[in-house]
Amino acid sequence: FRSSRELWVYDARTETGMGMHGFSNEQIEMVKALGARIARRTVYWWMGGRTLNPDGSIDYDTTRLKGIDDQVARAKEQGIELDLIIAHPNGWENRHEIHRQYAHFAGFLAKRYPSVRYWELGNEVESGWTDLFGAYRKGYHPFERGRCYAQMLKLAYPAIKEANPRAWVLFQGMGYPDPDFIRGV
Repeated sequence: FRSSRELWVYDARTETGMGMHGFSNEQIEMVKALGARIARRTVYWWMGGRTLNPDGSIDYDTTRLKGIDDQVARAKEQGIELDLIIAHPNGWENRHEIHRQYAHFAGFLAKRYPSVRYWELGNEVESGWTDLFGAYRKGYHPFERGRCYAQMLKLAYPAIKEANPRAWVLFQGMGYPDPDFIRGV
């Protein structure tokens, strides 16, 4: 909203999208035939083959990233917008260090793929299936899990925006709308 009486619409086409686990050419054609123009895809940041350097910098295995390169190129070629979910592993003990590494990877991807506008940070972390944002710590109330997610957002959001100021950083997809989790964030 520009004001209380004016709504800005960047694109008047209907926003239709779908989550996709596969991304073959045949599947892309089906998406287009349905009239969907946004494909929600997951990028597992640990699959980037990260290597921590003594100076604190992080290197990624570009061989493992070639699959993502291909998906981004094919989506762009076919006129499909990607909503890339940056997913995460379980079981990390040093949450603050993992938040830093996650933010670094998010910025790395946003810089590597400037054609990708939508970046979704996590998926259903409020439901407790991941430990990255402190969501599954024994005894953590949903409010505290939301605070853990917000700690990550404070690092990942600026990393993405610095790499690509045109990027849209999206709140994670929620399995169920837990109001305490949202208040925690």
